[in-house]
Amino acid sequence: LSRIERATEGVELSFENRRSTDIVDRLLDGRLDFGITRSSVHSGELESIPLLKVGYRFFIPAKTLVPATDPSLDSLREVPLAIQGGSGELRNKVDELLESRKIKPPRMLECSSFNQIADAIRTGIYAGFLPDYMATSMAKEKVLSIEARGLSSLSRRLDLLWNKEMESLKPNLSRIAEKLQGTLSG
Repeated sequence: LSRIERATEGVELSFENRRSTDIVDRLLDGRLDFGITRSSVHSGELESIPLLKVGYRFFIPAKTLVPATDPSLDSLREVPLAIQGGSGELRNKVDELLESRKIKPPRMLECSSFNQIADAIRTGIYAGFLPDYMATSMAKEKVLSIEARGLSSLSRRLDLLWNKEMESLKPNLSRIAEKLQGTLSG
């Protein structure tokens, strides 16, 4: 956040966690100036700049593993799962993956954001699936991370979006977008 604030000095910032389709709707009707969504969500109605590619990993508290065993999705037979609530792409793919391996976690905690899932994993009780960029926020000695091979099809590019038509009211949108791109993709 400090890098974003330095890059956009003098600009009032407000961050909201929303579903991608809601972000697009709010950009189109002018309730948002910028949004970050997966590239597959938006059409040509909005300006976009590619930011980064995101994959997913499986995170599991180290203390939940039997010594000398490798972390794997099979651990979910014994470890509760913190999972994205609702019926989004990630949730559906995780459900399919667990079903295909006949894995039923002993308990599931539905969360409304990746940050909530990360907090649940940090308790040492839950495992979960998170974007790979969140690995840096986990203590490596307490939380192990493995590639979630069954989720590779969910790897996607994230884009910075804005409504070019709003530039007549807010002429600095393109300039701010360029600054955000430099900050967020670096």
